[in-house]
Amino acid sequence: MKQFDVAVLGGGFYGCCIAILLAQQYSRVALIEKEDGLLKKASGINQARVHGGYHYPRSFMTATRSLINYPRFLHDFQQAVVDDIEHIYAIARYGSKTNSRQFFNFFKKLSAEIKTVPSIVINKLFNIDFVEDAFIVNEAIFDWTMLEKMMLEKLHLSGVKLFLKTEVKSVKAFNQQLVVNTSSEGEYVANQVFSCLYSKLNMLQANSGLPFLPLKHELAELALVESLQGLEKRAITIMDGHFFSLIPYPQRKLYTLSHVRYTPHGSWTDQNNLSDNLVVDRQPSTSNFIYMQRDAARYMPMLTELQYVTSIYETKTILQRNEIDDGRPILFREEPTLPNFFTIMGSKIDNIYDILDVITNKIPIKSHFIESGYFL
Repeated sequence: MKQFDVAVLGGGFYGCCIAILLAQQYSRVALIEKEDGLLKKASGINQARVHGGYHYPRSFMTATRSLINYPRFLHDFQQAVVDDIEHIYAIARYGSKTNSRQFFNFFKKLSAEIKTVPSIVINKLFNIDFVEDAFIVNEAIFDWTMLEKMMLEKLHLSGVKLFLKTEVKSVKAFNQQLVVNTSSEGEYVANQVFSCLYSKLNMLQANSGLPFLPLKHELAELALVESLQGLEKRAITIMDGHFFSLIPYPQRKLYTLSHVRYTPHGSWTDQNNLSDNLVVDRQPSTSNFIYMQRDAARYMPMLTELQYVTSIYETKTILQRNEIDDGRPILFREEPTLPNFFTIMGSKIDNIYDILDVITNKIPIKSHFIESGYFL
């Protein structure tokens, strides 16, 4: 058995950051990851948007937290941030849950950076029969490959012991401690365990004899496309409903096209069928790109010229209760029947600071980090 003060399960962005934080307090911290590298799943397969809050005009709490966390993320992860883009949020004329006046006023009241796109640009980019107005906002993107390099370096400097290609099977009580059983037949004993397995949280819960968490999963497709003339250094998001986003994907030098209606290839809850969570390992035989493109072109006619390259797929997981206002809260839960076993699920990448603040309040951490960030 390998003995540690803390074991963190899951080598996504959240797991890495939590391990780095806890290493400031504990000398023996383990980070256990199933894949052969870090940030290989949901942390890397996403739109790469560093949320500035603009995606959540119907959730005051989520928008506010994003606005607060945004500059912290840009400061701490500057090497991985791509901020030389113009991000435009356009409001659909029909079917939007928020009109342009509401959108603009909401973020003005929050003191967020927002300004109206000049009409000459709106007419060039959009079909004004379907777009009411558009706004330039302050919202960067990130390169997950650079983020992975930063995490590896910071984990090494923090003294975290990294175990790759090691799948966690269960967590059980063991002599006033916790034992983590893995696929490699190795056992890791720790005083505290933090489960950061995202879409696989309930698989560990079930294997450990613990109750399910109220999660909903979607098999999500991101279509990778070539850039178009006039869209260089631009990101486009149409709000607020069943619309789309077209955002640079730096590590592939492509764009991701996603659509609220066509990106999901199916959804499920673990209460229905836990084995459905393995569906992401079987990619759909047919991409939904053509449907995304056809609908997006109604709002931006130039998108009829989009050149499809390929698609990437991953499971997107949210708390079931947050489908009305589109809010994306964090989950931090200590298992009542298994003391010192903590389950964590974030949503957006900038939510990491909310998680770290909760952990810091729960477990006294030596405060030798500066106020603006945990990772310097």
